This record gives sequence, C-alpha cells and structure tokens, in this order.
Amino acid sequence: MMAKNAELFIGPVIRCLSWTDGIYLYDDNSNDHTIKNAQDSTRVPLIVESGRNKKSVFERGEMEIRNHLVCQVFKKLNCDLLVLVDSDELLSRNIKTVILQTFSDPKIDSLCFSIWHLYNKKKYIHFWETHMNGTYLIDPHIRVIRKSRRYEMGYPDGSHPFIRTTDLTRCIHGPYHYHLKYYHKSPYPNYSLGFLPEYPTPKQVKPYLRNLSFPIPADVRRCIDMVDWSSISRMETSYYASYKSTRTTLTSREASIHPRDKK
Repeated sequence: MMAKNAELFIGPVIRCLSWTDGIYLYDDNSNDHTIKNAQDSTRVPLIVESGRNKKSVFERGEMEIRNHLVCQVFKKLNCDLLVLVDSDELLSRNIKTVILQTFSDPKIDSLCFSIWHLYNKKKYIHFWETHMNGTYLIDPHIRVIRKSRRYEMGYPDGSHPFIRTTDLTRCIHGPYHYHLKYYHKSPYPNYSLGFLPEYPTPKQVKPYLRNLSFPIPADVRRCIDMVDWSSISRMETSYYASYKSTRTTLTSREASIHPRDKK
C-alpha cells in the first residue's frame, strides 16, 4: 500500500491484514505518525519504504509509481500473489480462502470484487453498480494480482489508474472489502464522489445510502472499532489536492445510482 499522513487509519488497516504473509508500505513522505502506527500494529513482517521526494506520488505520476512499486514488492517479498490495498481500506481475512481457490487455476491472473464505501456499520454509499464477467458488482476494483498485471491510466491528469478486467479476471460480490474514507465520523474531505459536496451533510448523503447486503465480518468490525475518530480534527486539505478539480467529476458510468433513483 501507499500512504501519506494516514495515521488515523493505518493501524486498523495493517491489523486487518494479519492474514497475509507480509506487508509492503510505501510512505510518501509523511510528517505524522503513519510509520510508527503501522509498525506498532503489524503482526506479520513489514517492509517500509520511505519516500524522500517532496512532491507527492500524485504530483509525480500515480500510475508510474504504482507500477514501480508492484515490481518492487514482488521482488522484495518474493511473493506469487500481491494484494493491493489503500491506506483507508479494510480487507477481511475471509478473502484468503477465496484467493487460494481462485488462483489454484493457473489461468486466472487477477481477482476483482465489490467495494463497500461504509457510512456506518449498517449502511454504505452506493454508486456504480455493474456486471463484469457475468457477476453483479458495486464499484469493483481488482485487488489481487499475479506478476503479469499492471496499472493503466484512468484520467488524463494521471489520477485513478486502474487494472483492467479481462477474461482472466475472476469477479466476486461479497463481504470482503470495506472503504473508510466516507465513514460518517471521518475527518477527511470527499475528493472523488462528484454527486456529493466536499463535506456532505447526513441529509445530502441520505439519497445514496443503502443497507449493507451482508453483515460486516467480525475482523473488520474490530478494526473499525480501533479507529480513534476523535484524535484528528476535520481536515481542510487533502493528499489529493493537486487533482481535486478533475477527481471531483466522475463519469456518468461511475456516478450511476440505482436505476430506480432516476426519473
């Protein structure tokens, strides 16, 4: 994972990855307790690469740096499979069985699944429901890859790079991947959901809330409860500020809500 000034979430995120064989953290020149909190929270070997460039990853070229790090991780951890997680995402240990089953087929090179953008422990912010490889998904992302897969450009400014779904990607919909950025207690600004303001009120969020289709796994619940929401006040700036003008406008495909919401 990559992180910058992620001290609020990094401990729970690292703890939620205790089922992996090792963790590689690229710290993008943080000036808070990101590295310490990560080291204090890990139960598996942790490699920390500290960035020295004053320009953030997002200013230097997110796609190129993500792909560079993918190569580095496969080499330094000597792994067969790489799990990709952002510093505000929780990935349940229940996914491990799915990973092992999926990649027992040597033809499969990637695993894609739905992301639940949590608003609280019962509801999530719903957008971009779609089908990929015959599977219903919500805001799907490829999050497990073999060595052959790489990021591609998302937007012209270099933001939102993605790994393309192909016929060799398995897609699953289930209670595995949870995003904390839009949790109702989060101090972080909204930088990518164009249908909501930077700091949305409960009233503004309400039309987009849906009940979770599955109970949150126990390990993810424990990690959510670890977050000290009171430790950091509301943030007026964002790690992603250099892309703010473009990232706050989603394509119609990404911002599509339930068809029943459209008149």
